[in-house]
Amino acid sequence: TKSIAGKTLSQFYSQKFTVKDQPKTALHSNDKLVKQLKASYKVNESNNLVVYGAKGTTAKDLQDLQDAYGSVMRDLLPYFPAIQTSKHKPVIVMLKTAEDEANYKKIGGVVMNNASAWITNDNIIGVRSAATPTLKHEYIHWMFTNIYKVNLPLWADEAVTGIFTNLYRELGPNETLFTIFREYPHYIYTSYNEKNLYRAHTMESTAVILQMLKEKGLKSFHSMLLDAKSTSLDAAWKKHYGVTPRNSATYIQKMKQDYVDLMKSNGLDMEGLQAFNKQSKLLP
Repeated sequence: TKSIAGKTLSQFYSQKFTVKDQPKTALHSNDKLVKQLKASYKVNESNNLVVYGAKGTTAKDLQDLQDAYGSVMRDLLPYFPAIQTSKHKPVIVMLKTAEDEANYKKIGGVVMNNASAWITNDNIIGVRSAATPTLKHEYIHWMFTNIYKVNLPLWADEAVTGIFTNLYRELGPNETLFTIFREYPHYIYTSYNEKNLYRAHTMESTAVILQMLKEKGLKSFHSMLLDAKSTSLDAAWKKHYGVTPRNSATYIQKMKQDYVDLMKSNGLDMEGLQAFNKQSKLLP
């Protein structure tokens, strides 16, 4: 079985990807805050990332974050190659304790209390640990705004970010985008709620993007973003996906049909669905 990249996933994941070793400019929008970070925080800066650590962090914490960032780049570069040629790098602040957070607020930093990582209007990423998934999630948000310079609708931004955050894990050689996110086609077929379609963090909004990427390929989003920079998001989205963002519901119907086709290929009708779900590794 071929993967979405045209190779078996076992072949694909054996490849190595690195960012070119060239200095980049740290990008942020709060000079006053960064000046204070430089003066009183630990710092670990590479060509591709600058990390500031508060009092509760160690040198190892900051290096772990650099290493996690390397993993993020390995995962994202095949599908978002503009990262490679960008002249900018993110600024990350690590806050590990309540004291760290309180002191960061005192110098003008923003902390999101219920998040393990966040990015705010100062264009600085805040993290509480070096966990790769949370760093990847916030970096993808940062990437859309600062590398591709495209403002996506919130529902689409969160959906794409969630997909690419969760795409990478230890995969079997026969797994594809459809089977990795197998709960979505099942949910759309059985429990779809149209009111949730253009809301962030819903199964419906994520399903739309999943079906688009399944049909057009994971690299298609990079191409669409490049076109959006020179035209408009609506025009680029329609060029690559045949619809505008607000008219993307057609992909829900396509996902439903794919699910029906899957059931038929296994000799099932609706009465056989429940039994199939219990037996098959294709569905939850």
